[in-house]
Amino acid sequence: MKFDVIIHVFGEIYNIEDVDPDDFSLVRLLSDSNLISIGERIIIDDYFKLGVDILGAKGSDADEETPISRMARYMIGREVIESTRTIEFQEGQIFEDGYHFRKVLKDYVIQEGFTLAREKNEKTRVSAKCGTYNYPWRIYASQLLDGVTFKVKICKERHTYIRKTKNAKVTSNWIASKLESLIQSNPDVKIGVLENDLRTTYGVKCGKQKIYRAKKKALDRMGGDHAGSYKKLYKYANIWMIQNLGTMALIKAARPAIIDNPQFQRFFLSFLAQKQGFLTGCRSFIGLDGCHLKGPFGGILLSAVALDANSGIFPIAICVCEGESTGTWGWFLNLLNEYIGEVETRIISFMSDRQKGVLASLQQIFSQHKTRFCAKHIYANFRGKFSGLKLMGLFWAAARATNAQDFKRNMDEIKVVKEDAYKWLMEIPFCHWSRHGFDKSVKNEHITNNIIESFNSWLGESRQKPIITLIEDIRRKVMKML
Repeated sequence: MKFDVIIHVFGEIYNIEDVDPDDFSLVRLLSDSNLISIGERIIIDDYFKLGVDILGAKGSDADEETPISRMARYMIGREVIESTRTIEFQEGQIFEDGYHFRKVLKDYVIQEGFTLAREKNEKTRVSAKCGTYNYPWRIYASQLLDGVTFKVKICKERHTYIRKTKNAKVTSNWIASKLESLIQSNPDVKIGVLENDLRTTYGVKCGKQKIYRAKKKALDRMGGDHAGSYKKLYKYANIWMIQNLGTMALIKAARPAIIDNPQFQRFFLSFLAQKQGFLTGCRSFIGLDGCHLKGPFGGILLSAVALDANSGIFPIAICVCEGESTGTWGWFLNLLNEYIGEVETRIISFMSDRQKGVLASLQQIFSQHKTRFCAKHIYANFRGKFSGLKLMGLFWAAARATNAQDFKRNMDEIKVVKEDAYKWLMEIPFCHWSRHGFDKSVKNEHITNNIIESFNSWLGESRQKPIITLIEDIRRKVMKML
């Protein structure tokens, strides 16, 4: 086998025929050069996967190790296994780079609870020992031939000296990196909970102020992702309107002054498949509700959810806005009417919790349609004034009554038990909350807004994600449903 290639190894020149072909197969040839310098950069292809036979690889002379075999032997090592619980150092472990080694070393110092004294802390090598006088623990690691990978060359046994729970290495940045997932999953988590998690998981104690700073840093990192997502929202909406013709995606921005940059205020989205699915295969019943978003910028997710032919939830449209008010509900419902209501010939029954602004907006925009009030929320207000098991049973009997006689009988019993409770309920028109008063053309007996509550629960942890990720989660769920 002949190759017109010259290899430069450890300052010496070798022709290809001077080395064993098996050793040469370990070398990655550079297509743009006939000269390979090992002293400057690695030329071993995937040295993590080299077999143990390489340790004893020789050239044509079995009594002498070739430079390539020697180089391959130096590059072999055991990749470090990181764990949130236990870190162990051993001679021969390899790390991605010096930063990776120093990071794991810091975690180990915190885990074992001792002070670290650095002897060498250079780009190509790190040497450190236990700061306790005369304690023998020591570690030394340096770069390998690729100029990047670090390998532990010396490690004097495991550190077993008396452990300290307070450590200067436990900084707010370290705490933020370790508790970031917990904080992002629950941004409102208490400082005491984080303090207890640090103590039980990592065995360290630190002040509440440091944990507070760590929590703030973790939330700031999460906020950066959220802010970047809002910046991409316009392009995201534009892509869907181009690629999915018939989709309605609108953004409303606020600009207090002409010199100010526009600030996001509201976003409406409904896909063509949702519109067609509602018009052709769903019942004429829509539940309306809003739920809080858990990201760093807050906000409310307004949603309109219908019932399909199997009485399953069918989302129609969503709106991300600054809060629940007459203005936000009016903007959302006006767009919903523009997109769906103008082509809908049926009488639609809207179910709501009587949120702030929703009733006035429904009356103004969908005046020809019917409205219902969630009996569960009516009873929650009712119970705050008139408690008792008997009144509870009579209220639900009246709400579920399918004819006027049963409704009147239950209301009369409520009047006997508590006349003020009777008057309070009669102030709410029964056509909005009692089954017998519903419009007969709707053919739907729901007296609660449980379908929208199911939708909010269906979103799960998506409510704490950046806005585009939230919308994508909803889109994928709806796509699977369709």
